[in-house]
Amino acid sequence: MEQINGRLRATRDTTANWNAHPAFRPEKGEIIIYTDHGTISDEFGENVNVPGIKIGDGDAYLIDLPFVNADVRYQILTELRLHSGNTEIHVTSEEKEFWNNKLNCIVSNGNLILNRL
Repeated sequence: MEQINGRLRATRDTTANWNAHPAFRPEKGEIIIYTDHGTISDEFGENVNVPGIKIGDGDAYLIDLPFVNADVRYQILTELRLHSGNTEIHVTSEEKEFWNNKLNCIVSNGNLILNRL
């Protein structure tokens, strides 16, 4: 397994805007999202918007990169929806309460100010 040190970069735009930049070469591992790519049917027969996803290799032009398979994209979106909807999955209520009582923050004139409680 390759370990990535650094930031994960994901960029999103419409198909028309991506096609307007034919010489664009995404960085290796960069995720490119086509927000208006298409739909697939879910398990209930309903159409679900599924963005197109390409992953840069650092060499190929965006236009030459293949899209990630639609079924895989739907599975990823489903997992993300389930994961993001579960507010208890990583931090318990007790942990939240403990940490929420450690620090107070406010934004003043565009600055984030942290105050220890």
